[in-house]
Amino acid sequence: MAQLSTSTTYYDQIIKKIQAFIAKYQNNKTASYSEIATEYNTLITEINKYAGTQISKYEPVVKGEPPSSRKMNNFIQSVSDDLNIIANLITKLACLFLRSICSMQRWKKKQDLQIE
Repeated sequence: MAQLSTSTTYYDQIIKKIQAFIAKYQNNKTASYSEIATEYNTLITEINKYAGTQISKYEPVVKGEPPSSRKMNNFIQSVSDDLNIIANLITKLACLFLRSICSMQRWKKKQDLQIE
């Protein structure tokens, strides 16, 4: 049995970035077609440059800036996205592990039946 990809983190990150891009367009948060094109080019660049690494990026907070600022909210959201992707990956790996154990047990039973 061939397995094409053991890790879906790369694809999960791409989907997350595309979902954010589409949500921005659906909520009319873009002013013009040129802004959409610019954000699309930025999206492609980010996918090519950062996919496979963490989504969260630290932007230093200026002393005295309130913790509810845009920087802090974006950082917390991106860390949350990273953790959700990791949790999803752990779930998939656990399922693959259980599936391989079940396959080994079926193979062993088949071997035992052939011996008798």
